[in-house]
Amino acid sequence: MKKLLLLVIAISCLALCGCGGSNGIDHSGNGLNPDEQEFADIVYAFQKAVNFQNIDDAKNLILSEVIYNKSYNYSLFVGRLENFLEKAEDIHFDISGIGVDFIYEDKIAEVRAESQITYTYNNDRRTIEECFVFTINKEYQSNTGIQRFQKYNPNDGSDVISAFPPVLE
Repeated sequence: MKKLLLLVIAISCLALCGCGGSNGIDHSGNGLNPDEQEFADIVYAFQKAVNFQNIDDAKNLILSEVIYNKSYNYSLFVGRLENFLEKAEDIHFDISGIGVDFIYEDKIAEVRAESQITYTYNNDRRTIEECFVFTINKEYQSNTGIQRFQKYNPNDGSDVISAFPPVLE
């Protein structure tokens, strides 16, 4: 009877905790397969660079032909990002609900995610909550990075102007 009870407990633990393999699910449990995860990892790397206020790592993930707020504008996006990372304090950029749709084979994908960016500026704690769409291109002039950064409306899928990165005076 004790052996049966131990066996039931062991099976229950394995069912709850998983068996150590990924089974197509990344470590955050978002259900992405390995091909999708490659694209999501670019978004996670950008998130990490922002959280650590590392402008060089963040800029290395932005392609020079980036579409930001509906237009090609690398300098606007990077300028706003530099301003934000230099002046904001205690940044917490959280990404959740990530999903990946392939646009062109396994080379270009659209990554949609919910985000919450919380930061302090002039002793004032602020939060931006937006749904983002990132177009990730793995083969742009032999670079991999963000080709489009846009806020979108999850109700109708339309692109709207993003408040991120905010301009801090």
